[in-house]
Amino acid sequence: MPLGIARGISFAAGGGGYEGPDESADLFWHMYKFNPDTDTGGNDPTWNIGGTNRDVKFTTYSGPITFGSGSLPAATSKLSCARVDGNLTIDSGFTLFPSTDCYGMFLFVDGNLTVYGTISTYQMGQSRTSSAGALILNSSENEVAGSTGITWDGSAGSHTNGSNTSTAMTAGGGGTGGYGSYGRGNGAEGHTFAGGSGGGGGGGIAYYNHYSGGGGGGGAATTFSRNGGNGGASGHTKWGYWTSDKGGMGGNGNPAGSGGPNNSYNGSSSSAGGAGYSSSVSASLGIYATGDLYIGSSGTITTVGRGGVSGGTSQMSSGGGGGTGGGILVAVCGGTYTNNGTVATTGGATGSGRGSGYNAGNGGVLTGGGYG
Repeated sequence: MPLGIARGISFAAGGGGYEGPDESADLFWHMYKFNPDTDTGGNDPTWNIGGTNRDVKFTTYSGPITFGSGSLPAATSKLSCARVDGNLTIDSGFTLFPSTDCYGMFLFVDGNLTVYGTISTYQMGQSRTSSAGALILNSSENEVAGSTGITWDGSAGSHTNGSNTSTAMTAGGGGTGGYGSYGRGNGAEGHTFAGGSGGGGGGGIAYYNHYSGGGGGGGAATTFSRNGGNGGASGHTKWGYWTSDKGGMGGNGNPAGSGGPNNSYNGSSSSAGGAGYSSSVSASLGIYATGDLYIGSSGTITTVGRGGVSGGTSQMSSGGGGGTGGGILVAVCGGTYTNNGTVATTGGATGSGRGSGYNAGNGGVLTGGGYG
């Protein structure tokens, strides 16, 4: 259930030269100045962010406030944005996440942010059919978070870490499948708002000296956080041998790749592969606090990707499925930044099994204080 009771913030909205949602400005400027009670669009506006119109689900809260249950209101194919007027605490044992898959989660705190629990976008990303383009979070023109430019712009490719450069941050690419006996499928790039999908694992065969054909390598994932790669087919051995053949595992994605077929001649000691994890790409996450940002020892801020499905560790095993890439993560503040907990953008590991793969890439990350 979405969090609490939302309300407009009177002091920020409409003042300081704000020209409304049609004004070409960076994301943090709109989050700071927009008033859903009076400005066009209400809680579902369209903001002009650096010349590109972005649909938004926008919620405001009056602080000081503690989040200890519920989720942040979100909508598919929109930026999930929330502003808190005053201090915000994330309670220990509670995880704040968007209420549905979306184009990234963004939190603007006009005060101090204290994290004892978790802020996460794990498996809350969406696929796209094309590039999302760049998103300007902060610019020297508006300087909500100081003069440092912060821009997200796409994703790295297969099993590659995203860029940490503040003006060109990228999500992590999807991981490859495990090699199996016949070859691994490549992961793919994601997009600005989510990490990439994982490749399929290769089919497996235990007794190479009895091999007589039929096996295949894992399939490649699809770009823009879409389909995981399909698993490769198992091979078959000469009739009458104990074979231990297995199809490769599908890669993670939206949707997941399917398991490889069983081409064995001996059905009693062989099997098809299994599908990867669907709806498993993680969204990007942007956080700004005008005051201090404190992460306690039990606190976590994360955009990690999901690890792939295991191809097994017994004699009858195949290549594991590829994991999903980590989303971009920005957690900066105008005051002092203290991290006694965990900040993670790690890409998902390739599932265990026959033959190795390459883990998914980490999402680009920017943290620190003095952004004001």
